[in-house]
Amino acid sequence: KMIIFSRIWVGIQELSHLVKTVSMERIHQEMTKMLLHPHRAHSVRELIDFGLMKHIIPELLESEDVDQPLQFHREGDVMNHLLKSIHEIPTDWVTEELAWGVLLHDIAKPRTISQGDRIRYNDHAQISAQMADKILKRLKFPKTKITHITWMIHHHMSLGPILKMRRAHQVDFFLNPWFEDLMKLSYCDSMGTVPPGLKLYEEVMRLYQEFKSEKLL
Repeated sequence: KMIIFSRIWVGIQELSHLVKTVSMERIHQEMTKMLLHPHRAHSVRELIDFGLMKHIIPELLESEDVDQPLQFHREGDVMNHLLKSIHEIPTDWVTEELAWGVLLHDIAKPRTISQGDRIRYNDHAQISAQMADKILKRLKFPKTKITHITWMIHHHMSLGPILKMRRAHQVDFFLNPWFEDLMKLSYCDSMGTVPPGLKLYEEVMRLYQEFKSEKLL
């Protein structure tokens, strides 16, 4: 059985370039099915290992072996973080927009990494959103979904700043129709980290719940 599996593995790798003959619309559909499934992280890992991902989202492969600051990310490199983050999406939360947002939220870390007192990725949220925009356009996503996904990615580092904003600016965030998805992405981002740190998420959610309660009064 192992010999047969090895032959299949090698065969898929040798023919992986043929995925480029498949329409981007079909690849988009099939990858979305994978990302909506509970075994999504395993499926993405197999697309990488079988050599298919380099023909679909080559930018994602840049995340392999890219270090993260050990004091905040003991789960390993950026790729491990992305895979763990999508694995942590709760079943009752998963949507196409959220799954793709979580998958691509840190895709610019390899291009923004800098070494100093510690590893940093300056402006990686904004640049990740720009990269995601190009990737999603290439995969023929509708414009409305691209806008939704890239907005979440662009703002996924905003939880700390939200706590320090004036109330009027906080309300602007809270009224955004995608704010709850942003919070879900932030939760998955935190849960994809070892050790997970949900304090910031919980503080912003408390403010948001207070705001929703005030609206009902």
